[in-house]
Amino acid sequence: MTREDSRPSILLLAVEDGQRKVLVSQPALYVGMPTLSPDGSQVAYVQGSGFLAGDIHVVPTAVANPVA
Repeated sequence: MTREDSRPSILLLAVEDGQRKVLVSQPALYVGMPTLSPDGSQVAYVQGSGFLAGDIHVVPTAVANPVA
């Protein structure tokens, strides 16, 4: 396990081949509650210093970076 693996992250996992794509990997204390848009083009999530102290972020799923 690398140092990056221990950071809070949200991954997309391809069911067909098991390929993982890092969607969000931040040094924040809390990254959670990911919600996929109805068309699958975006993910909204909460990021912050804790469960009750966070901001809502939205990222497109198409720009995710592959993980080896």
